[in-house]
Amino acid sequence: MADMIPAYQDYRIIQKMLETEKTIKLEGVSQYVFKVCARADKQKIAKAVASIFHVTVVSVNTMNVKSKTKRTRHGIGIKNGWKKAYVTLKGDQTLQMPEVKEV
Repeated sequence: MADMIPAYQDYRIIQKMLETEKTIKLEGVSQYVFKVCARADKQKIAKAVASIFHVTVVSVNTMNVKSKTKRTRHGIGIKNGWKKAYVTLKGDQTLQMPEVKEV
C-alpha cells in the first residue's frame, strides 16, 4: 500500500499538465506534456509520472523554454524560463487525474 502513494517530491517535480491544441493532439498517440521542475532529469520525471498516475512510461523528452524579455509601461521585464517534458506512455494507456480527497 505504501508504494501506491506518490511521494511529496513527485508532486514537486511535475508542476502542471500543459493543455494546448498541440498537446491535445498528442494525447491520441499516448504522449502527454508537462511543465516540470527545471532541475529534474528524465529518470526523475519518468518515476514521478509513473508514481502519480500509475502508468508505464516508455520515454521522456525534455526541453528548456528560454526566458523572454517583455516591455511594459514601467520598463523592461523578464518572463522566467521553464522546462517542458514530453512523456510517452506504453500502448493504449491514458492518464487519469488522481482523486483529491477533501479534508
